Amino acid sequence: MPESNDKVIRSIFKKGNKILWPYLITVDPGLTGTGFALWRSFETNCQNIKKMFLISSGILNDKSSADWLKRSCNLATMLRNIIDIHFPKRAEFTLVCESTHLWESSNKSQTSVRGGDLFKLTTLIGMFVNEAHRLGASDVLLIHENTWKGSLPKPIVEKRINKLLGKIILSHAADAVGIGLSLAGLLSSDKRGEK
Repeated sequence: MPESNDKVIRSIFKKGNKILWPYLITVDPGLTGTGFALWRSFETNCQNIKKMFLISSGILNDKSSADWLKRSCNLATMLRNIIDIHFPKRAEFTLVCESTHLWESSNKSQTSVRGGDLFKLTTLIGMFVNEAHRLGASDVLLIHENTWKGSLPKPIVEKRINKLLGKIILSHAADAVGIGLSLAGLLSSDKRGEK
């Protein structure tokens, strides 16, 4: 699995860098729910949005009683099916997936390591990357949560997304949409004046 592409992602945020992704899928992975957002004609220079169309967003869930590995396989298959349905065959697309991040000083991170959750999430991300490559992804980028949203709390992210898009998008889907909006420079990590 590729390492996090935070340097690449950060360069995207620098003024004047032009990005063109004919098709983009942004993913917030999770075994209890994976958020996804599909974008078409994603073109920006970070200060002047040219084209950016949200095709679809939602949450993939596997509510079966299967073990975590089987559920991961099922979620990867669901993601592949979503891409197959919404993107033309052999279309050039990029996957941007939120990546795991371990902070040694974080109790939450250490607990997730001891409980195996970090391993399970990393495995799921690897399965998503594999499916993207099997479908012909032109690029796969991994992004850390603090890179795309800074320290913004989830309710503020959801509120901004709802205001920008004019529709309610919640939970994991909101994070996936937020990644795309952040890449376009539309989701500032400044939270002044918001509650």
